[in-house]
Order: sequence, then C-alpha cells, then structure tokens
Amino acid sequence: MRRSLPLLLLVSCLSFGLQAQDTYLEEALQKWENATTYTLETLALIPEDQLDYKPVADVRSFRDQTMHLLQNMIWLSSTYLKGGEFEGDLEKEDYSKAEILEMARAAFAFSHEALKKVEPHDLRSKVKFFAGPMNIRQIIQLMNDHLTDHRGQIIIYLRMKGIKPPNYIGW
Repeated sequence: MRRSLPLLLLVSCLSFGLQAQDTYLEEALQKWENATTYTLETLALIPEDQLDYKPVADVRSFRDQTMHLLQNMIWLSSTYLKGGEFEGDLEKEDYSKAEILEMARAAFAFSHEALKKVEPHDLRSKVKFFAGPMNIRQIIQLMNDHLTDHRGQIIIYLRMKGIKPPNYIGW
C-alpha cells in the first residue's frame, strides 16, 4: 500500500493537469465567442462617414484600428494555431463599413476554427516569437489581449463621437 500511494498521487496529478488543460481550451473558446459577439457589435456602430476618424494625428483611424486587430488575429491564428491560410484580402486600404464587417466576421470565424484545432497537449508547445519564445497558451492569451486593447481604443473613439458602445459581453 505504501509503495502504491506515490504512484496513485502521480497519476492523480497528471490526470488533473490534463483536465485543467481541457478546461482551459473550453474557457478560451467561450471567451473568444463572447469577444467575437462584443467586437462585431462594437464595429457595427462605427459611422460609415467616420471610418477615417482619429482623435489625434498620431493614432490609427477607426478603419486602421479595425484592420490592424483583424490582421493580427489572422497572423496569430494562421502562424501559431494551425489556422491554415486565410482567404480574405487584408491588405486593401479603403474598405467600406460593409466590407470591414464582412472581413471581421470571416476573420473571427477563421480564428475560432484555428482555436478549436488546438489540442490540450499543444498548449505547452514552445514557438519562436519576435518578443521571445512563447507557448501556445500564451499565444491564445496574446490574441485576446491584443483584441481587447484595440477594441477598447475603438470604444473610446465611439464615445468621443457621442456613440454609446454596446454593453460588455465577456462572461
């Protein structure tokens, strides 16, 4: 009995670790779905005639903020999360509001599918990143943080234009 106790503890710990990784992926997918809804609702409020608005000269416009967050999402998903190749054109410079919303829906769907392909054993895999080595779990967190940062800037722009942003969706 005494000899089997350490083995039992080891198996229990390993099992718990795998369950925690599964739970993390489920939570990350739910968070991404909520972020998708919240971001699309936010982007829908940008006035068509204000796409080039920026509060001061040295910041991105509504259009540029949006395209930057979409480009980053696609880059991280396709480079680090088994996303494959994105079909949309993210390099155009004069997207209309309708094109931006269509591109955003496609980019979120692409990233969601890439995130669904991540397996629990992938989370600890190290990847080369320009800011230093990261694991896949960190890349997923980075995707969410980056999205939150730029969506927050868009929300500030909306408020500066007197537009009430949608209620937070994040739970």
